[in-house]
Amino acid sequence: MDLEAADALPAEASAPLAVSPDVRSEAATAAQQPKVRPARGAAGQLSPPGRALTAALAAYAREEYHAAARQFRRLAQNGDAEAQYRLGMLYALGKGVLGNLGDAIVWYRRAAEQGHAEAQYQLSLAYFRGGHAQGEVGRWYEAAAEIDKNAADRNLELLFPHGIRVSQDHAEALSWAVAAAEQGVTEAQAFAGSLYARGLGCEIDYVEAHRWYLLAAEQGEAAAEFGLGVLYANGFGVEIDLAAAARWYGKAAAKGNADAQTALALMYAAGAGIERDPERAVQLFRQAAESGHARARYNLALHLLRGDGVLPNFTMAETYFRQAARQGYTP
Repeated sequence: MDLEAADALPAEASAPLAVSPDVRSEAATAAQQPKVRPARGAAGQLSPPGRALTAALAAYAREEYHAAARQFRRLAQNGDAEAQYRLGMLYALGKGVLGNLGDAIVWYRRAAEQGHAEAQYQLSLAYFRGGHAQGEVGRWYEAAAEIDKNAADRNLELLFPHGIRVSQDHAEALSWAVAAAEQGVTEAQAFAGSLYARGLGCEIDYVEAHRWYLLAAEQGEAAAEFGLGVLYANGFGVEIDLAAAARWYGKAAAKGNADAQTALALMYAAGAGIERDPERAVQLFRQAAESGHARARYNLALHLLRGDGVLPNFTMAETYFRQAARQGYTP
């Protein structure tokens, strides 16, 4: 079948976060981070931006999230890195704004590019959760570690299986994942499925991969839902079932998994397993592209170039082609 996302396990497929309950959200991270020092003028008084940031932080502390979001947004749009980070956190948590991982990534990245260590760290985790190339995960994790080792090391064990700043010991990772999976830890079940599907720390075992993916997917784990979609699309350990692949991709895509959005978009574009719907394909490609997915950007550019499911726009097509190329994507 001529599906780019279903030819093999995608290089940018995300393994799920294996995270203990006490470090599972950005809220826990925020509670541990250093106090912010608002900008002060020459006389030691808070500058207008500093006063505005203090007011926004106070609104957040009072749980007035809508007000905090408005104030953070004004500052963020003027380039304030702390406000950009905080706005990203609100999008990640869905507080005061509609929760959206793609928007969280946009604001985290703006702050990260200004050297904000906590934003760099959260950006690495957001990319990890959203199904992005591990190179992006590692890049921002390493950047955070260079600025603030404590921020990066706080949850180092989450990234251990991916060999970021530690040796890549897949056998040990598999042993740990299976032990946790057998205790019912959803993320560990999905991660175990990923290791078995890739043959990391073991021989490839699609039957075991399917078993662990299914257990996690039944509990709503997006990475496992995507993994099941890959198995069914390719006939790995199961009969090829494109309808089932589309169903599982759809579940993960609805949760913001960029790999799943891209894979499902390719199915809609090709009419494989589902009725061809180029407009829906473009919508899904755009969602994944907005969160930085290189393959989605390339395919969105193709649709814009051809006018397939969207009005032709050569300028935007070129923009997305260039973005995908900068990320090292080659079709």
